Amino acid sequence: ATVLTASDRASGDLRSAESAGDDVAESMGRAERRARGARMGFMATAAGAVAAAGALAALTWQHGRTEKTMARLATVSGATDQEMEKLRDTAMTLGKELPIAMGDAANAMEQLAFAGFEASEAIDAAHGVADLAVASNMNMAQSARSTASALRMFGLEADQTVQVTSAMAATFSNSATTITELSSALEYVGATATSAGV
Repeated sequence: ATVLTASDRASGDLRSAESAGDDVAESMGRAERRARGARMGFMATAAGAVAAAGALAALTWQHGRTEKTMARLATVSGATDQEMEKLRDTAMTLGKELPIAMGDAANAMEQLAFAGFEASEAIDAAHGVADLAVASNMNMAQSARSTASALRMFGLEADQTVQVTSAMAATFSNSATTITELSSALEYVGATATSAGV
């Protein structure tokens, strides 16, 4: 009976040791799963942080580019501080209302200033230029140059921009005319109209 009891005790101790080993293995498995989950969470957080840092860098670069354009615009247009505030507000409004960047709107107004537009004229023309750019799928600078050329060629004022850009947009929408073809046609017609006193 003593031998049997010792054998039973040894078997019980062995079962207890196996059970404890199973508990330790299960506990280690849970710890490993938690560590794997934490590692995946850390990797997702790190990827998110890298993406956020990249987006912030891009925004900072874009803002710097816009500020340089606005500084050039101030120089080229000779705008007062009050006019610069209106130019900035106009660029910001266009960036909010249309699928264009504020910097592109500022660039368009700079192109208008290069064409001899005063700050107030650039503000008046900006919406029409932006509408033409969106309607014809051209960039803002190109739209500004084409619009300025058409206005000056026909002796029109900046407040007539919307009528001019609407006609140009309709030409693009209703035909296979390209900006190059339209610019050439406008130069030809403009020169003829000017010589005829129209």
